[in-house]
Amino acid sequence: MLLAVSMLFVGCKKESKGLTRVTYYPVITLEGDLVMVIEKGSEFVEPGFTCTMGEDDVTDKVTVSGEVNPNECGFYTLVYTSPNNSDGFGTSASRQVIVHESNPLEFTTFATDPKSYRVYGAGDPLEMGDAFEVNITYHLGDNIFVVDDMFGGWYAQRAGYGEKYAMQGIIQIKEDNSIELLDSHVDGWDDGLDYLEEGTWNEDAGQLHWKIGYAGAMYFDITLVKQ
Repeated sequence: MLLAVSMLFVGCKKESKGLTRVTYYPVITLEGDLVMVIEKGSEFVEPGFTCTMGEDDVTDKVTVSGEVNPNECGFYTLVYTSPNNSDGFGTSASRQVIVHESNPLEFTTFATDPKSYRVYGAGDPLEMGDAFEVNITYHLGDNIFVVDDMFGGWYAQRAGYGEKYAMQGIIQIKEDNSIELLDSHVDGWDDGLDYLEEGTWNEDAGQLHWKIGYAGAMYFDITLVKQ
């Protein structure tokens, strides 16, 4: 009996060998703002970042892709990628940098028309129901502007998800007052808009309007009124 118990103990030790290894996953922490805004011609200074894997500091192994040209207006993205752990898993983080003209913008604050709406799939239109603040704060030259939420506040304010779920966009207002979408990104879901159509700027009424598609299954009809 003692011999059988001894053999069982040895067998358990063999089977459990190597199962006590702890796997640590890399964690990247960005210092400073996730969205930075600088004037054209000024210097871009990287705020810094750290990367840890368990108790180990592996910051020096992080690679940064993308670059910022402070002498050219635009919307720049920097991507910070960690080294892989022993199981081949890594992570990444991103920071957006907006370079804008130094001259002030004529208009900055808009409110969403409460009758703006979303259509999901084959469902009926669902109205915004309230007016939410949307800012068009930065002028990139050539009538190109940065909008802090193309959704008009639908997720960030109406649903209460917070600013990570605001769809930041870059639009250009053409000579005929039509609107073209140049870029878009929402941090919370790490994606952008499918399209923008029927975009117009009515200067007399102080209104912006667009119809935007998102996630392949819905569209928003948004009207913004200058405040």
